[in-house]
Amino acid sequence: MGIDVTIKIGGEAGQGIQTVGQLLALACRQAGLYIMGMNDFESRIRGGHSFFQLRISDSPVHAPHHRTHLLVCMNERTYTTHKTEVVPDGLSLINRDSVDSNGTKLSISFMDLAKKTGGPITANTVAAGAVLALLGCPLEILQDILKKQFSSKGPKVTDQNLLAAQLGHEAVQNCTFTYAFDWNGARSGGMLIEGSQSVAL
Repeated sequence: MGIDVTIKIGGEAGQGIQTVGQLLALACRQAGLYIMGMNDFESRIRGGHSFFQLRISDSPVHAPHHRTHLLVCMNERTYTTHKTEVVPDGLSLINRDSVDSNGTKLSISFMDLAKKTGGPITANTVAAGAVLALLGCPLEILQDILKKQFSSKGPKVTDQNLLAAQLGHEAVQNCTFTYAFDWNGARSGGMLIEGSQSVAL
């Protein structure tokens, strides 16, 4: 059976939900995987509910999927809103202070880990590191992407995000995710393009 995993990341507008989705998409592209993303956000600067859904496959995909294998909750509302969409053997990654796992829910504090890097702004990079670790992605793939993404912002910002990714990755290393897959032999391929850009082209 091939790879077909859907991840949904949700939180308040302003929490960097789209950044998490973009980092995951870039990692998948670098690994030569096919993806389809769906970006849903309210027209508020902060406070409205937003989510980014990403379907990952080893063969072309032409539509999103309504079942979620991994639900990443940057706030409590995301879990209450989307928990019924998670498949029975899926996982909900919840942003809470206590580290706990009961098989279907895993709690870690993205914010506390981000503060160890120098500020809470890297919480979304922590989340991206945790998600990719659960999927079985080597940390080096995300590190390579972060170096390219933040190179223009200087070494301090780059190093903060590299540490954030590492802390997120390490936080879930001992956790098992049913839908993890082999990333060995990854090859970058294709390009990432938004729907509006493709229509224009």
